[in-house]
Amino acid sequence: MLLKTICVEKIEAAKRQLETAIILWFEDSDQISVHTLACAAYQIVHDINKNSKGKELLLDSSLIKDEFRKEYKVEMRKAMNFFKHADSDPDPHGKVEFANDITDLFIFYSIIGIERFGERCSKLSLAFLMFYAIKNPNLITKEFNGRFNTEIFANLPLISKSEFMKQFLLSQRQ
Repeated sequence: MLLKTICVEKIEAAKRQLETAIILWFEDSDQISVHTLACAAYQIVHDINKNSKGKELLLDSSLIKDEFRKEYKVEMRKAMNFFKHADSDPDPHGKVEFANDITDLFIFYSIIGIERFGERCSKLSLAFLMFYAIKNPNLITKEFNGRFNTEIFANLPLISKSEFMKQFLLSQRQ
């Protein structure tokens, strides 16, 4: 039996994983699946970025003191590894504490990394970045926030993530 195969570049795999993660994120779908896809995309982006000596991303941030860097990476990767592997802890009832907001950071830095490679940002990625900037204005620099002019959204009524995505994509068609 011959298996049908496809040929996929690493960056394409990361982009496709990221797109699916963003769709599921906007739909408030299963948090574990979103996190796993976002982390898989991030890992590819991180590895390519590190190999090409690119600017730091989430896991290699110079904002973390050297003496805490190892602990930081372990904590950031704890859920990522738990959701993908059972080799070091095969207990079927083993548990992990999972901070779902970390998923947002893996998505955010995956998008930033992909852009640094000269790839175009997808409409879904732009929607995520805009939503993230609007919802987290205290975390985003003025330079980044200015990319979207989020001030115009400050007094708009809150809408769900899925409604935001629909409206954003609709506005991109016009």
